[in-house]
Amino acid sequence: MSTNTFSSTTKLGKYFTKLPACKANGTNWVFFRDRFLFTLDAAGLSEHFDTIAAAPIAPSFVDPKAPTADEVKANMEYLMWKRIWKLEQAVIKQGLASVIPDSLFLKVKEAETAKGMWEKVKNEYEKKSKMVTVDLRCKP
Repeated sequence: MSTNTFSSTTKLGKYFTKLPACKANGTNWVFFRDRFLFTLDAAGLSEHFDTIAAAPIAPSFVDPKAPTADEVKANMEYLMWKRIWKLEQAVIKQGLASVIPDSLFLKVKEAETAKGMWEKVKNEYEKKSKMVTVDLRCKP
């Protein structure tokens, strides 16, 4: 997870505006896939597709009614990291949503994480890529 502030996180969304749309029939999937992953790297967000940027885990309190100073500090850090994580997730999801067909967006929009959304998109197009390859090989 990066340490971007809100304004720099919103600027990260500009990386995705340069991506070409992924064609509904999947003919540009391989190029789109690689460009999308390059964009994640360039924006410093590729860790969201690894376990490195898993959602932050809330700290536990020995006595929630009377937290210690260290527990309060840990909770404040957790809330900060959770906010950053959610903003970065939103940037990736919006970036992906803006370059896939509406019909596919309806299928993937409920994913809990950006990685989950990406996996659904990837699965859809990997199937189409195989069909396109088979179709091309069958033509004389």
